[in-house]
Amino acid sequence: MTKNRTLHRAFRLNVLNAALVFFAVSWMFSGIHFGSTAPLTSGGVEIFRYYTIDSNILLGVSAVLMARAQRSVLNGKMTEIPPALYVLKLAGVVGVTLTMLVTVFFLAPTASGGWWSMFSNGNLFMHLINPLLSLYVFLKYERSRCIGWWGTLAGIASVAAYSVFYGLNCILHAVDGQVPARYDWYGFAAGGLKSGLIMMPLLLLGAYGVCLGLWALNRRRTSI
Repeated sequence: MTKNRTLHRAFRLNVLNAALVFFAVSWMFSGIHFGSTAPLTSGGVEIFRYYTIDSNILLGVSAVLMARAQRSVLNGKMTEIPPALYVLKLAGVVGVTLTMLVTVFFLAPTASGGWWSMFSNGNLFMHLINPLLSLYVFLKYERSRCIGWWGTLAGIASVAAYSVFYGLNCILHAVDGQVPARYDWYGFAAGGLKSGLIMMPLLLLGAYGVCLGLWALNRRRTSI
């Protein structure tokens, strides 16, 4: 496969990924749902409290910027894609991959509406389709050795920021060590404030493990 063909495919798939993110976020923002209301759904600006939304937006932004750079390389306006864009893409892919894993192994099994309720409406794209597509593009068409070890720290920046936000939110709204469900929308503090504060570092550690794994897979061979 030639370099140009690889870039063409990566460009098209990044455009598709960004379009699906815009579609899914717009759907969630509208508040329109089909069938019974699924867990972790909302409407309007309230949707931005969910890491699902935030991680998908980060992925969408990284996909758009990467697609622009890939198009510039194809048109001869650039000789190579800046390393910072690969790091940003890594951060976006880590975010949605963590979202998918937490949904599949934690949220879906405990969802009141049943396992598949976590993949209804716009969540089908944000919890499953967008993460899988981003993994495919990043690992198959965007391999590069320009992401140094330092890039893995930047790769979990969004998870770290959200952990601080979620943790402070739980602390500020806790009553006698318990966090009301409306302020603990993911249920991480269902066992009490202490369990929630323990969960945050564990999620961050898990996110870093995911980031290191994707970084290693991406570096298996030099990008072509």
